[in-house]
Amino acid sequence: MLHIDKRMTRLRHDVKKLYSELGIKPTKGSFRCNNFANCCRSLRIRKRQKVITGSWPYIGIDYGKAKVAGKKLRIIVIGMDAGGIDDVSRNFLHRQNEWRCAFENSIESPVSQHPTGTALMLKELVDDKRPNRFARQFVFINAVKCTPNNGEMTSGVKGSMCTACESILFREVHLLKPDIVITQGSYPREMIKKILKSNRKIFEKDGFLIYTSGNSIVLVAPHPTRHIPWKQGLLPKQYGKAVDKVRKNV
Repeated sequence: MLHIDKRMTRLRHDVKKLYSELGIKPTKGSFRCNNFANCCRSLRIRKRQKVITGSWPYIGIDYGKAKVAGKKLRIIVIGMDAGGIDDVSRNFLHRQNEWRCAFENSIESPVSQHPTGTALMLKELVDDKRPNRFARQFVFINAVKCTPNNGEMTSGVKGSMCTACESILFREVHLLKPDIVITQGSYPREMIKKILKSNRKIFEKDGFLIYTSGNSIVLVAPHPTRHIPWKQGLLPKQYGKAVDKVRKNV
């Protein structure tokens, strides 16, 4: 039922307010990020329309209610999505509904690599395997808020753009207070390492790294679009082993 994502929860309100305060609100006429000019220069782009400015995060309406090994935990996924928002008419709540539908339907009817790969990892992690439940219980953040409007699946961002967005990601993580953080790909991995520093390494193998940072567990994983046979709805063994390590250490 689509109406479930139209409620402005307290956390959704706080995240939307943060984006407005930081000037990264991806709405026509409202985007005013202080880093934007430098990011355009790093991309060698002069025309504003050549960059998709901003990407709303997905804040599951039941964030914090996911159970992992019997414990109710807050889960966030930090990834790199090439799309951004090229249609600024998609307001915050509209985007919440789009994201939720993508994650909820992606296992039974896969149409895109990224949401399907993410949903397969979440299904392996949480106790309740029903997509219409776990898809509403986590947060997805785009590590870098803007992307070149190049019509390609790869993001095309530069390292300098990641550096510019680190302070924004720090504010988001601080607001969300996650128990489990999953990063996807090299840029989110390096960004989160500066925000959530390791105080105990749990596991490292096959491109995966798991460590604790304060009260949080961080799972550093390859980007799912590169390794997960998403059309078949299969999660490779190395992903399953890494997720199982997280379950055993929460």
